[in-house]
Amino acid sequence: MTFGEIIYLLAISLELLLFPLLAIYIISLIVSWLYGAPYVATRNDELYELLLKAKKHLTKNARFVELGCGDGRVTRMAVKKYLVKGIGYDINPILIFAARMFARFEHLPHAQFQKKNVLHVDLSKADIIYVFLLPPLILKMKENIFSSLKCGILIISHGFKIPYLQSYLFDQVDGVKFKTYYYRLK
Repeated sequence: MTFGEIIYLLAISLELLLFPLLAIYIISLIVSWLYGAPYVATRNDELYELLLKAKKHLTKNARFVELGCGDGRVTRMAVKKYLVKGIGYDINPILIFAARMFARFEHLPHAQFQKKNVLHVDLSKADIIYVFLLPPLILKMKENIFSSLKCGILIISHGFKIPYLQSYLFDQVDGVKFKTYYYRLK
């Protein structure tokens, strides 16, 4: 067998390995989209600005919950910069795996990630909730939000207003692609 044939076999083998992985990844993104939480990464400079606006709520050991966390970048940044205890939830197992690996690589033991439908998350212990979800899914969360949240909780919605929390809106920030809305329950 010649060197060229070995390289050709390695290339074919790599292609056969990567194609199914890519297909699984694409299917998982489609499933996320269908559940109302498509993966759209937010740039780090935007994350820094939107968390900075919430700085007085992001105190050490505060419970930070991210719904539709994707690769967990918001939770990881909040844990890293503000020493909160963060947990992110997403329906996509591949993105949860990536979030866990990134947190482990960054040595962030207080950043945890779980595969779970955001409609079934217990929000009663949260101090700060961050959401970047499509409006239909936000509307489906209304009962869970009002039945389990405590007074003084901060809800940050990136991208879309939460119509049933309009009376609690106290600030908004214009981002590059999306506005971010800040709500505080009284």
